[in-house]
Amino acid sequence: PWAQYVWSLFSQNAIYGVSIFFVVSGFLITRLIDQGPGGIHHPDLRWFYARRMGRIIPLWTLTLLVGAVLSFALSGEVSNRFQYCIRRPNQIFDAAFWLSFPTLCFNWLVIARSQVSDMGMHWAVMWSLAVEEQFYILYPWVLRRVTSVGRLAWLLGAVVLAGPLWRWGVCASGSDSFSLSMFASFSGFDQIALGALLYLALRYGRSDLPRGGWGNGVIVLLGLVLVGYSHFGTYTNLYQVDRIYGATCMASGVALCLLGLLNQGVRGAGFLKPLTWPGRYSYGLYLFHSVSLYYLHPYIRPLPTWEAFSIYAVTTTLVAAFSYKYFEMPCNHWIRGWFGEK
Repeated sequence: PWAQYVWSLFSQNAIYGVSIFFVVSGFLITRLIDQGPGGIHHPDLRWFYARRMGRIIPLWTLTLLVGAVLSFALSGEVSNRFQYCIRRPNQIFDAAFWLSFPTLCFNWLVIARSQVSDMGMHWAVMWSLAVEEQFYILYPWVLRRVTSVGRLAWLLGAVVLAGPLWRWGVCASGSDSFSLSMFASFSGFDQIALGALLYLALRYGRSDLPRGGWGNGVIVLLGLVLVGYSHFGTYTNLYQVDRIYGATCMASGVALCLLGLLNQGVRGAGFLKPLTWPGRYSYGLYLFHSVSLYYLHPYIRPLPTWEAFSIYAVTTTLVAAFSYKYFEMPCNHWIRGWFGEK
């Protein structure tokens, strides 16, 4: 019973994994722009979009193709694992479904069709890609119009505030829609904006940050408290009020942890290097994990939960690493070369 309780706490807020990813993404993309041609106030649009397309489109296209092949080739399968991982019985593959991917509005399709649970997990996870790319399509254009880092910080702060305000509005309207609360565009923009603010603090506000290990330790401790409270003290699947602040609280905690660690000079080097691997392969891990579960499930289901989960995680990581090295990066370089970018 105690192990089951620990597992329940560990797995009850899986959606916060996306919040963590959004923070890291906002930090990395803002750093990429600032260090690229034109800097943060005049980013080179061709350069930026070539890099985004090179990184996102190859694996995204492969995922759509794999999902389509499995959904239709195995459409006669009625097992629970097929319905959970690949295709629900009531899943609709109409023109609106397919058009929602290239138009980057899949998250709104999920909302319009009420429940993400109506889709197989292979498709459902793509809501976050839509939110992320909506943000980054607009981001360089906004940066070109903002004349100072201070104004950019205020603007990003407003975006952060808009997230919980949106979720509060959904709650106040009387709607109990999980998808409307959590998958709408502004429900994710706040977490990406926190990552961008993290970069601005480290790059342009370092003189105002603590110099010694004690001050940075306090920042990290505060971040850990927020992360722990968000994960173990809220439950977005059950409690509507937790949806209002939970994701923003988790993202704030992650941003504070990274702020203290990076300001102190902690990097992914030496014995910490293995901790950077999941980040490098996170895109493949996210998009491959449902197909991996589908094929692994008959073999790992009889095993103890933690053992099964470990095999699942390691296998999916290996698949993602193979894809990253032999498919994603070669395609990435080809697309960027086609646009004349290195």
